[in-house]
Amino acid sequence: MAIIPTGKAILFMTIVLSPTIITVMILIMSFTEGNFSGIVYLSGMILAQILGFLSRPFLKGYRPDIKKALEGDKDFVRDRRCSIIEDPYFSKYSSPSFHALFFSFTFIYHFLAKFQEGFESLSWIKFFILLIFWITDSVFRISMNCVEPNHYFYGCFFGLACGVGWYYLVLNYDKDLLINVESDSKKCEILNSNMTCKMVEVDDKGTETGRELEMNGFATTLLEAAEAAAAAAAEEVAAEEVAAG
Repeated sequence: MAIIPTGKAILFMTIVLSPTIITVMILIMSFTEGNFSGIVYLSGMILAQILGFLSRPFLKGYRPDIKKALEGDKDFVRDRRCSIIEDPYFSKYSSPSFHALFFSFTFIYHFLAKFQEGFESLSWIKFFILLIFWITDSVFRISMNCVEPNHYFYGCFFGLACGVGWYYLVLNYDKDLLINVESDSKKCEILNSNMTCKMVEVDDKGTETGRELEMNGFATTLLEAAEAAAAAAAEEVAAEEVAAG
């Protein structure tokens, strides 16, 4: 007889696998856009996880089940949903939380550029989806005694710090490798049917300088034509003077 998963089981599985699901989606979107921003993001994420992993013995944040065992409580059993794959080293620690590190790193790395540019260009759907996953994961892992609340807090702090650092490192190297950032040095917005464009100048770091140039497409064509005609007339006059001389 086939076992049909319940809605609750599907919800828990989605929460547990949410880092994998989100990472795969970011990689797919990166590949469909024809760039390597997803690979760069994943590289930074793996580096942040490694640094968090190596910091665990120094923070000495014992897993709740091991902490209970050291206190003499032999009946406390860790929920299997806390970790699908056990880490081979330092498994007795859970600080900083890997899940908290993942969500905080992904959140700040993904939206930092939009926070700096202003909320007008922010994709609110992506923002709330990632935020809901983050909050749901924190509630699940703390309520299920997978980690202590301070372990999750340390993971968030660690992830935010690594995310900001990785963002500026990639920004200084190549802005086109960032996620959720326009790669054009100038941005043009169609303002009306007359093809009026607003050109916003940005510096090498992608920060708008505040200088704007508004121009009408038809007027620009006429201006270029007039300049070309004036140049041709000047050359013709110069040629006649040379011939007369």
